[in-house]
Amino acid sequence: MNFHPNSQGQEELSGKLVSTTSYHDLASSLCGSAGSASVPRKSSGCDNMTSASAHAPCTQGSVVSNYSGKGIATAQSKSGGMSKMAQEDGRRQVDLEVLPLEVTKDSDIQCSRKPSLYLVFTLLGCNSLICWNFVIQTLPFILLQKLNRPGLNNLFLGIFQVANLVVQIVLMRLSKPRPSLVVWGSVGSGTLGLMLAAAVALMPHKDLGIIQDMDAHLRDQSASRTVAPLDYAQQCLLGVMLLLSVLMGFCQGLIQGVGYTLSCQIAPGYVASVSLGQGTAGLLVFCISTIACFFFFDLNTSNGLLHFCFMSFGIVAFFAYTFAFYFLFRARHPDVAESLARVKHIQQEPAEASSKRLDSPLTESKERTWGFQLWGRKVSRQQSGDPNGRPNRMLWMRVAMASWKELLLAVFHFSYTYHLYPSVGPLGWNYSWTFPNQIVVLYGMWFLFETIGRASPDLGWIKGLGWLRPSRKAYAPISLSTLVFLVPFLLGYLCKPGSFFTDPIWYVFVIVGFAFCHGWIGTLAFFYACNAVDDPRERMVAGPLTVLSVGFGCVVGFLTSLAY
Repeated sequence: MNFHPNSQGQEELSGKLVSTTSYHDLASSLCGSAGSASVPRKSSGCDNMTSASAHAPCTQGSVVSNYSGKGIATAQSKSGGMSKMAQEDGRRQVDLEVLPLEVTKDSDIQCSRKPSLYLVFTLLGCNSLICWNFVIQTLPFILLQKLNRPGLNNLFLGIFQVANLVVQIVLMRLSKPRPSLVVWGSVGSGTLGLMLAAAVALMPHKDLGIIQDMDAHLRDQSASRTVAPLDYAQQCLLGVMLLLSVLMGFCQGLIQGVGYTLSCQIAPGYVASVSLGQGTAGLLVFCISTIACFFFFDLNTSNGLLHFCFMSFGIVAFFAYTFAFYFLFRARHPDVAESLARVKHIQQEPAEASSKRLDSPLTESKERTWGFQLWGRKVSRQQSGDPNGRPNRMLWMRVAMASWKELLLAVFHFSYTYHLYPSVGPLGWNYSWTFPNQIVVLYGMWFLFETIGRASPDLGWIKGLGWLRPSRKAYAPISLSTLVFLVPFLLGYLCKPGSFFTDPIWYVFVIVGFAFCHGWIGTLAFFYACNAVDDPRERMVAGPLTVLSVGFGCVVGFLTSLAY
């Protein structure tokens, strides 16, 4: 391969200008950019050759890199003229041997996950759902005892997800989703949990005759069909609880959207750790609720429910406030600060991301922009990389085109999952017999095995468990195969008590299997959707877009299940 060095210390290949990058520089650049395209340098070890070394072959390990993968840049007229003059002067041409380099192999570059970052994102995922899981656990008892309307359960959960959707849309339009939003969302969710417990405490019992325990309600589903109209105090409680559900959705949406965005931007990717943290939240709720209900509180009584609410949401507030301070502290740690600074560098200078090395020392800018700039020319310029504000193509559209299959599967999977759970089962099932704290146990089994399912993709490296991390092509049929759970859920809802399909032991196996599959496939949905793109600017949109798709599926599932 013939190269012709010009006067600017660059090589000319077939009349076009190329730049070289050393192997170590390319490896560190790839590790720093989370698998994005290789970034050329303006000068390297083979660029600035002296007159003595210009006639010697380049050292082993140098490679020729394309500019942003779009081809070889053409030479400017001035340098082209100088190159022609150099050729006319009779400068000797040399052959430079360039060794091929496969940078995509794991044996060449190892980007291992840092334990400190893995812990941060696991706790972030746990914080994003612990409040939601306690709401799911206590809401049926609150609605039954305070309003005698347990059928409104999915209305609250649906409104929660609608608020989450709105936040994801806003985050998609944000030019720079900041990590500080995680702190504000965490503090807000803890405060709102305490406010919900206070609202339950302030709601008086005017008609004790309507109060019934959950076991009696499950044995006689017709008890909830004839109810008295709500009085003024109950209407106020209903309005306050709806408002708190909306605000909780906003706060949890901030944590999830920004968390998934950061987790898929920081190399080599921490999406699975966020999902594992969300499953861990369910496991904690299961352990706390089971121990509290069997040994300390009776949720079928007013005082027991009140004490359980204050204990549960007190734990939520403690965890949320502690995580907010922990996140601020860890953000200053070198391991975390370096990664966050690199992400901030990508967000602030998307137009120059393809021409700058991402492993170079980064300094945080002192300039701060206050407020949200959602629409306008500035966002268009930042997202498109065009200083004149002419967007080539919207980032979210590119991400949607790259991962539309995974996003559609995520919408479909979460819609029918939350169409069945918890409205059809376990709240709507007919039971041949009941046992104490039955709903708490069934909810807890869901949380437990959903956690195991969420953690299962990270076990794919173990021999014999490779099927837990299927290929991209196999993900679609595996996701659709969970439709088989429609049969036992609907049979439990339609069959009369006394049959095999209404036995609580059978329901436990159904819940366990469906929960594991939901956690497993839900994690794969986030993994494949967030990793469908490689460009750092597109990954800023991939996180909120995936959460948006999942949230939309949850809303569809919750609201359609109101028909039952």
